Amino acid sequence: LAAIVMLLSMLPMIGIPIDRWLGLTINGLLQAGLTAWILFVVARLFWSAGWQGIRTGSPNMFSLIGTGTFAAFGLSLWEWGAGLLSTWTMANPHHIEHAQHRWYFESAAGIVALVLVGQYTEGKARRRTGDAIRKLMSLAPAIAHRVHGDQFQDVATEELMIGDRILVREGERVPIDGTIRDGQGWLDASSVSGESRSQPVENGRAIVGGVLLTEGHAIIEVATNPGHGLLDHIVRLVAHAQRSRVPIQDRVDAIAKWFTPAVVTIAIVAAILWMFFAPQPAWKHAVRAFASVLIIACPCALGLAVPMSCVMGIGRAAQLGILTKDAASLEKLLAITDLVFDKTGTLTEGSPQVLETWMDGSEDSQTVWSAVAAIEHRSQHPLAQALREFAQSSTSKPLPEVVTFSSVPGKGVQGTVRSSDAQTESMYWIGHEAWLLELGIDLSSFERSTQNVVHPGSWILVACNDRAVAALRVGDRLKPNARTAVEYWRNLGVHLHIVSGDDLRNVEQIGNELGISQVAGRTDPSGKFRYVSELRQLGRTVAFAGDGINDAAALAAADVGVAMTTGADIAMDAADIALLHGDLEGLARARWIAEQLRKNIRQNLILAFVYNSACIPIAAGVLYPWLGILLSPMLAAAAMALSSLAVITNASRLRAIQFKPPSSSLLLEQ
Repeated sequence: LAAIVMLLSMLPMIGIPIDRWLGLTINGLLQAGLTAWILFVVARLFWSAGWQGIRTGSPNMFSLIGTGTFAAFGLSLWEWGAGLLSTWTMANPHHIEHAQHRWYFESAAGIVALVLVGQYTEGKARRRTGDAIRKLMSLAPAIAHRVHGDQFQDVATEELMIGDRILVREGERVPIDGTIRDGQGWLDASSVSGESRSQPVENGRAIVGGVLLTEGHAIIEVATNPGHGLLDHIVRLVAHAQRSRVPIQDRVDAIAKWFTPAVVTIAIVAAILWMFFAPQPAWKHAVRAFASVLIIACPCALGLAVPMSCVMGIGRAAQLGILTKDAASLEKLLAITDLVFDKTGTLTEGSPQVLETWMDGSEDSQTVWSAVAAIEHRSQHPLAQALREFAQSSTSKPLPEVVTFSSVPGKGVQGTVRSSDAQTESMYWIGHEAWLLELGIDLSSFERSTQNVVHPGSWILVACNDRAVAALRVGDRLKPNARTAVEYWRNLGVHLHIVSGDDLRNVEQIGNELGISQVAGRTDPSGKFRYVSELRQLGRTVAFAGDGINDAAALAAADVGVAMTTGADIAMDAADIALLHGDLEGLARARWIAEQLRKNIRQNLILAFVYNSACIPIAAGVLYPWLGILLSPMLAAAAMALSSLAVITNASRLRAIQFKPPSSSLLLEQ
């Protein structure tokens, strides 16, 4: 519609006599009618928002646009009506031809069209930031195969209840959070947690909706109600964070409160000056300056500067596996002075592993390890899996038959194994050194071999025929990127701490490996809370990184609580930020996102302020006496739309930025 109005207005200027073909009366009627439709029908929501701002004493960008647009439309309507009346009464037959040059219908229509294009562009940019979230929402299938006796019944996922069992076939995604109860194959959780390694289908493994079963099948017991799983939580969390504010937004709002009245004042003063000092027709210049100032100074770019950066930045963070409650939490990461780590599951893998072994050489190693694997298959102790996996991977022999088995809580296990040829039976004890000493087992060879070893951790001894024949040191291994990630924070000047519920000796060992001297062991959840609180009382800005379960109190006490999670237990009620990748690189990634976000916000604010500072005087007519330059309202609207587009384009760069993992080059750069 605006294009039609512009053609009707501008074609005569390039020699196409459309005004003669239609007649000036019909031409004016078409321009006025189409412009009125645009203003009062197409753009009615704009003016509703603008009037609301004026009524509440807080004029907004639509208030400014509306004032300038209606000024141009009102004057054009007056000139057209006056010219038409003079022509009809024959008072001045050519009045309407002269009045035609004072019509601004095309400016009023063009302004609204440009603003609508800007709004559409902004909306499209916002929608693009939600693509990653919508993809997450679509991961969980809408249909599930519920187990019903010996049959499988296809039901809507939303009809599932806690305790239901469902079948997931090869190539399908898990529809809802649950626990694996049967099956075999491999899982791909990369689309949910960012973990690229495939995971085996194991009985008892917790699993979240959206995980892909790449091979095999699985029977899963539903563990949560529809709408309350991890994916649903992620969607709600990111949506809330994208609507949140950063502290700098308050300063922008404070500026906007005086900016709008100042612009209106400048527009009125400019109009008055043009009325008194401009060449004739003075009205024409006065209205043009008044409308141009209001329109070009429209604070839409200023209003978009911070929210667009936040929306884009938080959307990019979600793509990188960083979920945050609000944008302010990300910004706080830039100000932290102290970073407190939980040990288990944060700095270390979080599961016991065999770190070192010893053998006395009197027994065949493969025979010993096959016996250990067979006996540990019977044990339910938390360390049994680590021992079993290591022993089984260290032998090529078939596992012997376990004839007898017994467990002594807190001490170890014992069992009799029968050789594969059924000719001999051997008694094995697997447990702590003190227990084997109680049993009178000879440990002298082990003690001689390890007397100079200063490795903390749990040594599990293996005895056969009343003599120690092997030992395994079990402990928690550092995560692969722990050292480089810790070095990243140290080079930023952040004070590092480790607070753990583990034995102090083990915590000190991890601290020594990472170069962190401020450590605390045997610390329960309330102790971690006190540790963080005391740092804050000293005036420090503290971030706490933990596994998000038993660290809930410390996460809540910190200025920034960071939950290191693989996605199975997000625990975001206590934490401000959750890292779906569950590694320390994610923490560095979160700070990097915060840095990029702050930089982008500053760039947008500079773009908005420089634009307004430069364009308002030009629109008011400062350059007219020297250069004869005076903007029309429509050109002002185009300039206003371009400023918004510049801000949106700059903010959109956050969607494509690539993170460089912590490394020597990044450390030098920082």
